[in-house]
Amino acid sequence: MISAGTVRNVFFLGALLLVVSCAHNNKETDDLNLLLVKQDNRSCNKSAKVFCSLADAINSANQHPDRSVIRLEDNSVHTIKDIDHQSEAGVGLPALTTTIEIQGAGSILERSDASNTKYFRLLRISRSADVVIRRLTIRNGRTPTGFDGAAIWNVGSLHLVDSTIEKNVSGDDGGGIRNDGILRISRSILRENRAFWKSGVGGAIQNSVQYGPGTLIVEQSAILANEALGPGGGIWSRGASTITNTTISGNFSGQRGGAIQNYDTMLLKNTTITNNSADIYAGGIHTFVPVVMSNSILSGNFAQFSPDCSGVINSSGYNLLGKTYNCQFNRQEENDRVGILPELLPLQQVAGKPPFHPPKSSSPIIDTGSPFDFSESACEQRDQLDRPRLKNQKNKRCDIGAYELL
Repeated sequence: MISAGTVRNVFFLGALLLVVSCAHNNKETDDLNLLLVKQDNRSCNKSAKVFCSLADAINSANQHPDRSVIRLEDNSVHTIKDIDHQSEAGVGLPALTTTIEIQGAGSILERSDASNTKYFRLLRISRSADVVIRRLTIRNGRTPTGFDGAAIWNVGSLHLVDSTIEKNVSGDDGGGIRNDGILRISRSILRENRAFWKSGVGGAIQNSVQYGPGTLIVEQSAILANEALGPGGGIWSRGASTITNTTISGNFSGQRGGAIQNYDTMLLKNTTITNNSADIYAGGIHTFVPVVMSNSILSGNFAQFSPDCSGVINSSGYNLLGKTYNCQFNRQEENDRVGILPELLPLQQVAGKPPFHPPKSSSPIIDTGSPFDFSESACEQRDQLDRPRLKNQKNKRCDIGAYELL
């Protein structure tokens, strides 16, 4: 990942950018390669590192031996109309191959919706790449039959921050993202993506281990209204995954695992999984490996068989689980709540934050989570909206799920 230990101050003077860096290694200068993408053709000047297209900026960053920052013009729209022929077939932009941060500044990256536009994914993160994407919406990627990851295919390291992946459609698996590398998703939204092949898996995320470790971390995010015709309407995972402070709601599978289909170690903490559905098994979670869960909601999901879960769920305490038919829930007798609904309100959203389900005033999740301590079952100190869970309330128990009612 791009180092968080380096503080950079960026000053904009017209089309010129001056960078002052203060690194912990006390270097007087930084090797930061800062590239600005503008949409006004009259202001482009590659010699001054001001580019008219994101593709040109990526090509330049790929030539730089150290890290690069690509900054998009605030709230700009970057519409890709054709496949980038300098990259592998079927990608709208050049593959990212080095250490790059894309600062979206509220911008949109999209595949053109014109009727004659070819099918292609938008971004490819190569094995050698270490990429951070901030404040960018990526939408309308579309891959042809047999191709995964309509928005992004990651084989390297990718950290998605304060971003949205929406309305992408794959011709096979991973409607939004296919991950074979290390994928971390923070404070982001994945919604209305589709794995459209007849047995396509992972409507939002396909976490694969075919070309790498397939490590998935999701935190303070929302995975909403995604669809897979095969298993895993929200997430399909063959690699290790950790999900915290996240809402997974409204996803659909044409087979099993409306929210999640899992094959490897999975840890859920302060996560809300509700209102997902599957045609056959497990509207919530269908797992072949025990899932470890604490302070989480797994209730109010729908399926023909096993509405909430199928497989083994090991509790670390303070969970609310709905129906356990065909689901082995190894509960903590003194603090897990089983067989009841969470009594949640419809999805709501605070500006700049991923949507969440707040509880009704009568909800059984309020103040029934873990005490605030440092045990294995302890609740997360901050909620999905990044607010302190126990603000000025000593010895109070947190709420179960992603959202804390303060």
